[in-house]
Amino acid sequence: MIPFPAIPADAVPFFVSDAHSLDVQPGNPWIHHPGVANQGGTIPPGFQVDLYLVAGEICVLPSPSAGLLLNVDVDLELYDIGRGDQIPTGRVAHFVSPYGNAQNGKWLNASASSDRSPVSRRLFPLEAPMKLTVVTPSTGGAFQIGARFLFFSGLTAPLRCHYTYLVLGAWKGIAL
Repeated sequence: MIPFPAIPADAVPFFVSDAHSLDVQPGNPWIHHPGVANQGGTIPPGFQVDLYLVAGEICVLPSPSAGLLLNVDVDLELYDIGRGDQIPTGRVAHFVSPYGNAQNGKWLNASASSDRSPVSRRLFPLEAPMKLTVVTPSTGGAFQIGARFLFFSGLTAPLRCHYTYLVLGAWKGIAL
């Protein structure tokens, strides 16, 4: 049996948390990039970044709409912050052993309707954090970790939606 990965003593803690209101557009998936929030430290180009997640939650509240169900997947993505803005890189963290090697990295999911909006919560003990990995581009500015949301629905018109989320963990970069 492969042991659970321990959080390295020199890993950098991060906390990503925010709340948004937005108009979810038709399309499966419709992707929303909220950017980075509430974190310090940057990751240079040309690094493998191991993420050790200990907690995450999301709550989605769609505006009233009869019979509509939203399904939201949460990924962690690298954002280029080197040009003074938060630019999504398209580099999404994926699972690594002992959690398998699925390339999708969708470690948190929520389903909500206008009359039911439960909080989706994932907690991992410090002794057994969820481990994901991603590689920074070889060029560009400094990078930070942020969320990426994939909304799945049967929308035919935009729908107002509110959400709040948080991710707590640590990262460690290794030069390639």
